Amino acid sequence: MKQIKITILMIALIFMAVGASAAGGRAVYAKESRRSKEYVIAQDGSGDFATIQEGVDKAADGDTLIIREGTYYEEVLVMNKEINLVGADKNLCILKYDTASYRHVPLTIAAGSVSNLTICGVDSGAQPVCLTQEEIARIDAELVGDSWERQKDYKGYAVHVDQNFLYGRQLSFKNCRIVSENSHCVGIGTRGESEISFEDCDFISTGEGSCIYLHDPTTPEVSGRAEFRMTNCRMASSVSPYVMNLQSLMPENNLIALTFQNVQVNSINAGPVKSDGTAGQYIAVYNESGLSGEGWCGLEGYYLTAESRGNTLAEMNVYEQID
Repeated sequence: MKQIKITILMIALIFMAVGASAAGGRAVYAKESRRSKEYVIAQDGSGDFATIQEGVDKAADGDTLIIREGTYYEEVLVMNKEINLVGADKNLCILKYDTASYRHVPLTIAAGSVSNLTICGVDSGAQPVCLTQEEIARIDAELVGDSWERQKDYKGYAVHVDQNFLYGRQLSFKNCRIVSENSHCVGIGTRGESEISFEDCDFISTGEGSCIYLHDPTTPEVSGRAEFRMTNCRMASSVSPYVMNLQSLMPENNLIALTFQNVQVNSINAGPVKSDGTAGQYIAVYNESGLSGEGWCGLEGYYLTAESRGNTLAEMNVYEQID
């Protein structure tokens, strides 16, 4: 019996040595990969959870939340994890929340995917909640290069994307309707080596904000090249003359590649888009340096890719740019 145990041990050591040799001297051990899970969100209690946030809290990287029909009045925060939110039908599956406060919005997310949902930032007419000095101090401690004093009077977006977790990751939206009655529909702070994409999505701004607010990061640690892509999307604003508001804050550390394909643009204040794309001032830009940039629409560090074409606004087409 003792001899058998010794033989088994010797065989095991031989296999480990062979594995180490094949890996350049490093031992190779089998590692069981985690299988992603699916959770069902149903308000009637027939699923795994009744609210989206409950599912988000339970989910791990790679998991998917199947969201059944209903109106979910929630502030959903997806923090430091990469999950998939899949609605049953964007016309019947609605996530909404009051966006009186900049820090409380329907959806905060950095990585993963969102599909088949309507996401609406609601204007209830309510004023932002007054915070105590202790609460303000806690918020200021969390902010980098910003302060509650600056944020306190801002309204919230319908979707907010501005976490360092985005660095090196991807976030996609497909077949979604994003509506904002207060501020911008989507507020985005890019991160390096990342990609954010929207496909077959509608952006409807009925408040003072634009459809897309986009800026680069202000810390070198999470800076780098980022990609922003819109395909077969529609953007409309009824109060703001802008459909996009873009800022270049640290161009020496960041490069933003923009791709627009078959994007339709409309703004009631700016007037309908003419065939040459010259009507209205649809895109607002800001350079932190105060200098006129040499990139897209006068921005520093932003450029259009060669795939940008088929859009109703000439500025979005790489071969039809307007100086």
